[in-house]
Amino acid sequence: MITQDDLPMMDYGLSVFYNNNKSYTLVGNGNLKEYPVGGLICEFCRLAPTELKEVILDCPGLNDEATPDTLLDTMMAFQEKLFARYDPVIAIMVMVEFMTTVSEWFQAIRQGDENEYIAMFKNDEPNAVKEYIFKDTPYTEAGRETNLQLMLSAYLHFADVYSTVKLVFYQIVGYYGEENETRENILSNFGQFYSTFMQMQHIDFRIVVTESGFESMYTLKSSISLLLFEMANSINHEANFKKCPNCEYIFVPDGRSDTVYCGYPSPQNKAKTCREVGAQAARANKEKSDIVTREYRKTYMRYKMKTQRHPGDKEAWDSFSDLTSGIKEWRQELAQGTKSTEQFLEWLSQFS
Repeated sequence: MITQDDLPMMDYGLSVFYNNNKSYTLVGNGNLKEYPVGGLICEFCRLAPTELKEVILDCPGLNDEATPDTLLDTMMAFQEKLFARYDPVIAIMVMVEFMTTVSEWFQAIRQGDENEYIAMFKNDEPNAVKEYIFKDTPYTEAGRETNLQLMLSAYLHFADVYSTVKLVFYQIVGYYGEENETRENILSNFGQFYSTFMQMQHIDFRIVVTESGFESMYTLKSSISLLLFEMANSINHEANFKKCPNCEYIFVPDGRSDTVYCGYPSPQNKAKTCREVGAQAARANKEKSDIVTREYRKTYMRYKMKTQRHPGDKEAWDSFSDLTSGIKEWRQELAQGTKSTEQFLEWLSQFS
């Protein structure tokens, strides 16, 4: 059993003990948390990056000139807010990426290479992400005039990295377990990060003595490293990736392999998990779908019989056409949750 007292001083990153039995023990913010292999990257990919802007704008010292000293309080507050709002993997990895960007920027300044470094942020193409990040702020471009501008610049870089990591992860999992050419191509290209592009692996390894004996501890220092670490172990251990039918995020069951719903907060009620409310929500959705199908079918058959009995009734034919064409859009909106069953029944009532 690993205890907090066993932990040495570590470089900042996502540190985990790899237990070699399809699980990790994550060390973060003074806590120890167990994850199945594959569970770290699944948790990270639950982040909605647009939410980070609100967290940044709530930090102190944003209008101060950006220097290592003035930025410290801002970054410490940012870290505190991340841990208060998000699960540990998300909080740590966001902080890791922001700290890396800021550290590299100040290093470039000391080496006289700031112009070369800031060139990485330049993009003349229309960019909706960049527009969102700088909207309603005094800035339109990356820079370090103030702590706010520097934090937004780090945010811009993080958004780019995160979108790439999440896309690659979903591509791999989408073909996980399948034997086809597409899957082989994806895995082949991804495999180059373990050979040709090994410099992308920012992973520290140490042997640590705990009360359980010698333990293997890894510290992951980038989002890409987290993806590489997780996918290598997931493939070796044949991790059981699933898509939760309630929240629609990928997860790895931490108990029974036939688990259907994940153990994260549900979209319907953050105080309860998808596992707690998923089956109930599915039944409710089925009941609503049954109501839609039943009521539409009744109206459809009534108009079908009417048009057959009175083929010259243009008004009936027009209504029948509106009914059959309108149902396609309604089914889509009901499935997406943009319209309710009650609204559908109100629309259907015009054909009574």
